[in-house]
Amino acid sequence: MKAKSENIIPKNIITEITRKNIKINFKYKAKLYYNYNYILFTFIILLLLKARIIKLYPISEIKLTIKGTEYQNILPSSFNVIPNEILINGNGINQAEIARPFRYYMPKNENEIIIRYYGAIPHAYYMFNSLINIMKVDLSNFDASEVTNSEGMFFNCSSLKTINFRNVNFNKNQNIGKMFYKCPSLESVDMSNINLSSVTSMIAMFYECKKLTSINLSNNMMNSLKDIDFLFAFCDELETINLDNFKTPALETAYTSFAYCLKLTSLNLNSFDTSKVKNMQNMFNSCQNLRTLEINNFNTSNVENMRAMFFNCGNLVSLNLNHFDTSKVNNMQSMFSQCEKLESLAITNFVTSSVKSMLGMFNGCLELSSLDLSSFETSKVTNMNNMFNKCGKLKSLNLANFETPLLETMTNMFSSCTSLEYLKLNNFKTTQITDSSRISDFFNGVSENIIFCLDLNNNPLFEETLENYKNNVCADNCYTNQNKKIILDLK
Repeated sequence: MKAKSENIIPKNIITEITRKNIKINFKYKAKLYYNYNYILFTFIILLLLKARIIKLYPISEIKLTIKGTEYQNILPSSFNVIPNEILINGNGINQAEIARPFRYYMPKNENEIIIRYYGAIPHAYYMFNSLINIMKVDLSNFDASEVTNSEGMFFNCSSLKTINFRNVNFNKNQNIGKMFYKCPSLESVDMSNINLSSVTSMIAMFYECKKLTSINLSNNMMNSLKDIDFLFAFCDELETINLDNFKTPALETAYTSFAYCLKLTSLNLNSFDTSKVKNMQNMFNSCQNLRTLEINNFNTSNVENMRAMFFNCGNLVSLNLNHFDTSKVNNMQSMFSQCEKLESLAITNFVTSSVKSMLGMFNGCLELSSLDLSSFETSKVTNMNNMFNKCGKLKSLNLANFETPLLETMTNMFSSCTSLEYLKLNNFKTTQITDSSRISDFFNGVSENIIFCLDLNNNPLFEETLENYKNNVCADNCYTNQNKKIILDLK
């Protein structure tokens, strides 16, 4: 009597089925030819496939090139979507091993690993997190059509150099933030013409990719994108970012997005829609070699924070920001600080009625010789420390429109303005300042020929500060130092 098991289809007889072929495990091939049950079963499967009554998902593959270091992890400790099959240099790993984290012996030469899924997977969340020996990734056969989240997919893959995105479909992917976070060996990325229309977050996507020299994200309609905080931050070697036709109608925050791109020389953001953006703090902070910045289409009507936006952009020579709407901005601290080569700054249309801090706003603008601040309204400002400190080429400042009823501190406000010859502060009011240390070195190091206009009735603490200039009276409310070189008009 034949065992019942002979009429049952053996496990793993069909190891791979596609619409084009059926690969059969050779272990059972002989049985197939001599058992009509198997032949009938195979024939029925073929008919069903041809009629598309049953639908088989394609095989989705991710190819990795791994540098060999003997024993190492093949999967991260938290691998959320377990693959169906892993091949290392053509050799398979059984399903039991795949289903748990493990260390596998890797020959010391480079190895090719193929990770296979049968059908599309729902997410790639921290998929290869901290697998530090991955060198190359090929996603050209990766079915990402159902992926909704690939945050941290290659997080801290410190040896990753290249990645192939050809044919990748991210049309449902909502989160690609931190995808290459701290991949310091990554050299270039081309994600142009990829469907990213559902993406809402790119936060810190390329954060600290310190060897990355070029990125192409052109021709992407980012209809849903809201967050690009830290997007390219600390990409020290980044020289080229192609963002042509990179549309961002839903963008809300760009905090520190290009900060510390030390080698970036030009940047065109004219395709950006910033009408909903609220935070531009540190946006271009320490882009030290940036010479050309195209932001002519920036709509800043909803921006509330511009702190250090252009801080330490040491090679910018001119900036025309007359189109900026700053009516909602409350923080301009260090906005242009350390822009050492800035010669021309157009901000005549700035509305500053909501600003509370102007600390260090123009600090260290060494080449700035003139500045029109006639539109400034400073009634809510509490801090003006170092506001014009080290503006060594400024010759005159008319700040008669500055009203400062809430001002609390102004230390070093004009310190080291060595060329300043005219300073008008007729409406300055410092009655809120009770500690004289908060006006210390107010104009330390200014030009010896300065004409200084200030009403002492509204600025009682200046009585002591100006004592040295009251020794020799030359006219009503006119004072000079002992060398009669500095004239203070205190009307």
